[in-house]
Amino acid sequence: MNRYFFTFGIGHRLEKFVQPIVAETPSDCEEIMFKIYGDGWKTGYSTKEKEISHLTELPTIYQHVDITFGEMQELTKRYNGIMTGDSKQKDLRLSQMMTDMEQAYAIPFLNNKEYNARNPFVVAMFRTASESRSL
Repeated sequence: MNRYFFTFGIGHRLEKFVQPIVAETPSDCEEIMFKIYGDGWKTGYSTKEKEISHLTELPTIYQHVDITFGEMQELTKRYNGIMTGDSKQKDLRLSQMMTDMEQAYAIPFLNNKEYNARNPFVVAMFRTASESRSL
């Protein structure tokens, strides 16, 4: 997976922004840009060139995501419930949540950059749960 950057034309509501996309090929990125923005974007770059370094980055779009929005909401709700619940059970419940996530989303044991790029929410939630334990 590679990171690409796309700009918007003059007069476009996002002309002062750059859209990062993590995808396999530039043509995959262009397809994503057309789906989201139609033909309102201007140029794609394979690196963050000097001429676009002053633009504000929009949230990165990932070509492959292994978790649905509904699953993200449920994990967030579960985490918040644990954090506001019985403090005696917090560590046990967080550990169980992490085990469930490892199984459901095939989280690799060792750090894997490609997995991390494809699953930023899963990785962030897993780390948050891990760091919230008092063990």
